[in-house]
Amino acid sequence: MIAFALIVVGALAQETGETAAPPPPTEQAERTSTPAPTTDDGTAPAKSDPEEPPIDDGGAGDTATPPPADDAAAAPTEPETAASAVELHAAVRIEHALTLVEIDALLDDVAARAGAFGALETLGSSRHGHAIRMLTLTAPGSSSAEKPALLAVGYGRVGEDFGAEAALAFADLLVRNAAVEPYASLLADHVVFVAPALDPDVRAADAEATDETRFDLNFPLGWRPDSLRPGSGDFPLSEVESLAAARFLGRTPNLVLIVGVGGDVGRGAHLATAPWPGAVLPASDALVFETLAGAEARGVALHPWGRLGSSGGSFFDYAFQAFGIYPVAWGRPSEVTSLGAWSDEVARRTAELLFSLPRVRIESDELTELAPGLWQLDVAVRNAGSIPTLSALGDQRQVPGELMLRLDGAKLVATARRSDADEAYQLARLHGADDGVSLGGPWLGGGETRWLRLIVEGDPGTRLGLSAASARAGSSRLERVLE
Repeated sequence: MIAFALIVVGALAQETGETAAPPPPTEQAERTSTPAPTTDDGTAPAKSDPEEPPIDDGGAGDTATPPPADDAAAAPTEPETAASAVELHAAVRIEHALTLVEIDALLDDVAARAGAFGALETLGSSRHGHAIRMLTLTAPGSSSAEKPALLAVGYGRVGEDFGAEAALAFADLLVRNAAVEPYASLLADHVVFVAPALDPDVRAADAEATDETRFDLNFPLGWRPDSLRPGSGDFPLSEVESLAAARFLGRTPNLVLIVGVGGDVGRGAHLATAPWPGAVLPASDALVFETLAGAEARGVALHPWGRLGSSGGSFFDYAFQAFGIYPVAWGRPSEVTSLGAWSDEVARRTAELLFSLPRVRIESDELTELAPGLWQLDVAVRNAGSIPTLSALGDQRQVPGELMLRLDGAKLVATARRSDADEAYQLARLHGADDGVSLGGPWLGGGETRWLRLIVEGDPGTRLGLSAASARAGSSRLERVLE
């Protein structure tokens, strides 16, 4: 029955270009974590709202991947702080393409050093019984579901795809610097998922190239029958690996950006100028993709989804076409660039991409008493990131992500808005259901600010609260005492 349903979904996707979310997961992911790192005074690293300073890679030299830690380092007698972790652990240098055993060993090492900043989980098992593992990194103390998220992935064969190497170098960079800025604030405001081997069988030491179903051809939307495109599988999501990845996307509404490595892009392959015929790419989303790629126009190239040359049915295709999640890919290392230098650069610049993720902020301009019990509150609601709080395609697909404002502690009686700080306020009907306040649109563009004037009723001394929240842009809250 499940197979039949999936075949129907794939057929409908081909005929209509529309999609539904993947089936819900049947198992709860298992998580493990180790004690939380702290600063020297015993407290968690401080959170701030940083500008975008240059990111330091720790100054690692051209050394081989460090050997496993000895017994004393693996089981310290006292809790290790994040600050000491920065001092004691050199940067992981990846100088060769990694097998699955090496990927798992490095993932375990990074997770152990992350402490409460990290949690390992298993998304499922591969066809040949290998665990599909993922590391979640974020500052402890708040739910990872309440923060905008980035996913760093790999899923190709040894020496063909370097997503695993890039993802692990990125995770190591964040963990080594978890107690220092800007990383402390990045981990406080965001969640990072690291899945270096979504298709672990092809990274196993005994993996051989076969005509079996390929992970990156087995997703809905753009999928074609195996008879027309060998490697596509009997039907979309026919493989346990692709089904596990699809279920993760379906249960992660805060996922904004996926970062991988672009196949042969970077080794002389021709970049596509558009996605495959029938794919949907709204103009505003195309601009977001080009802005991301243009902002990273130095060193290793960053390629937007529409230029990766997919013929449909890939993991990236499904993420964007079904959910409006933005996928981008770094170009592969060139023949003359060492893998270590390439992975170091990609790790640094992937960390910089976290600054692009949407982050909603509420700021108060002025609170004025107009008459006894009647108050005027002027606020600015802004997106501190350069990516919209919801993609245009995500809005079309009706995925969760609308930016919602909620008022408490006072009664909303009138509203006004303006589109620029220098303009006059204009009356507007911004009342929402259940004390909600409308922004006049479901999302904020990258860097966009909207100014609202709220007329409220409340007794002097009452604490008024205004909260803003979006599945993909986090939340913010403003509190003012009516006085």
